[in-house]
Amino acid sequence: MGDFKTLLVGVIMVTLFINYTSGNHHPRKIYLKKGTIDTRLSKQIIGSPPTIFNSFFNSMLTSFVGNFEFIKTNPSKTDKNEIKTVLVHFKKHFNHKIEDELKKYDIIIGDYLPHNTHIVTGKIKELEKIKDEMKDVLWIGELDHHHKMHDEHLLNEHLGKHEEVVLEKFYKKQLNDAKKKNIGTRNLQSSVNLKESIHYTILASVGEHKDIDSLKNLMTPLKVDLQKEFGKNFINLVVASTRKIGLGVLGKETAVMVTKWLTKQHFIHWVEVKPPTRKLNRFAAMLIQSYTDPYKLPLWARGINGDGQVIGIGDTGLDTFHCFFL
Repeated sequence: MGDFKTLLVGVIMVTLFINYTSGNHHPRKIYLKKGTIDTRLSKQIIGSPPTIFNSFFNSMLTSFVGNFEFIKTNPSKTDKNEIKTVLVHFKKHFNHKIEDELKKYDIIIGDYLPHNTHIVTGKIKELEKIKDEMKDVLWIGELDHHHKMHDEHLLNEHLGKHEEVVLEKFYKKQLNDAKKKNIGTRNLQSSVNLKESIHYTILASVGEHKDIDSLKNLMTPLKVDLQKEFGKNFINLVVASTRKIGLGVLGKETAVMVTKWLTKQHFIHWVEVKPPTRKLNRFAAMLIQSYTDPYKLPLWARGINGDGQVIGIGDTGLDTFHCFFL
């Protein structure tokens, strides 16, 4: 009977331990746009290197929890003036008081991530100050480049579908034009390398800068490097706001390569590709005006089509500190 009680207690303890280490909403976990990081299992880039005991304990935890991505960093042999983009993880819920304290340092503050984490870019010596002086900071780890974009195979698949739509639409138009002009169509499709002419927009988040001019100065050498690296397939780079940039490129292959290239730049926080947009208004006009007959558009026939009208949209924005989003 005593052995059974001991076994039962052991099973309960192991169950509680697994629930504690692998709970989906544990406050020590950071939920990125791509992947999850458990700060209890990942090395810090700022702070003391792990001891033998910690390494052993982490390896024991890893045997129970195997689905997390780890930050691989080497705290030694670092240049204090080297710029890093890191994840600053706090002990408690992030609030405006902590944010104001964080702004006192010479850093670039990026997006908030659940739980209790901010993306931050700055020199290592400045990040060390944050670790030493801010009592609420629990863990600082590097944001690795593969955390800054979606999986490459998913990105290729997603862009490939849009590429097919654009090609199909172009070839249909090309065929119709040829029929109207009574010319041959056999060599029309091969006459244009359309895949390399499809325009893609890449959006990148870089954290909040003081003003647009300071971000433009930072982007000037980047633009030169992009022109050298990708040549005529790189169209332009535009600073959209104090925290976002947009790039234009030609071709799906170039879009993926530029995205990967950008993730390796220390000041980039997140990169995503916006595929070519297309109108989805095939049935909307008919449904609103006549419902049953797509060829009867009585409102448009009377000249009521919205020309000259100004539409205003009010949006209060999202409170990132609301309890639903923490």
